[in-house]
Amino acid sequence: MKRILVMGGVGAMANETTRDLVATSDFDEITVADIDKKKAEAFIAKLKDKRLKFVDLDANNVQEMANLMRGYTIVANGLPRIFLEKTIHAAIMAKVDIVDLVSPSAETLALDEKAKKVGITAAGGVGVTPGVTNILARLGADRLEKVHQIDVDFAAFRSIAHSPALLYVILWEFDPNTATRYAFENGK
Repeated sequence: MKRILVMGGVGAMANETTRDLVATSDFDEITVADIDKKKAEAFIAKLKDKRLKFVDLDANNVQEMANLMRGYTIVANGLPRIFLEKTIHAAIMAKVDIVDLVSPSAETLALDEKAKKVGITAAGGVGVTPGVTNILARLGADRLEKVHQIDVDFAAFRSIAHSPALLYVILWEFDPNTATRYAFENGK
């Protein structure tokens, strides 16, 4: 049985992940884990998919998150950045693969060896940018004979600060002192 756990599944970012999973995935079970039970149950009822179920989530408790994650095929984390390290630690404890909508940080990249040691993949930055835009850029590059350069610029189609998490990410992305910029040149 293929099961996915969507952490923060009705939040400002991950609700789109949940919608996409309902529309396009072949998971047998899609579990929405969130602190807001009322919002989650209304969201699930609106989507009308028998694969959806709700579980309560306390993202401050790493052991509780690890216990929750056990038995899932994969975890999709859409919790705010402040919970990212705790969530990856929980995935390592549960020995379950995890993808995260937030870009990797030095602290999360430092967990790479621990993840490898238990045999899991912890992939960060699989939101929109980075994430889907990178996948689409690669798809486009694969269809062209030659690519000289790909630029990915920031675009927003909603209020720039509709949630504390989004505001935090935007301030981090635009901070000129952010040291974790990644670029590929000449295939490296």
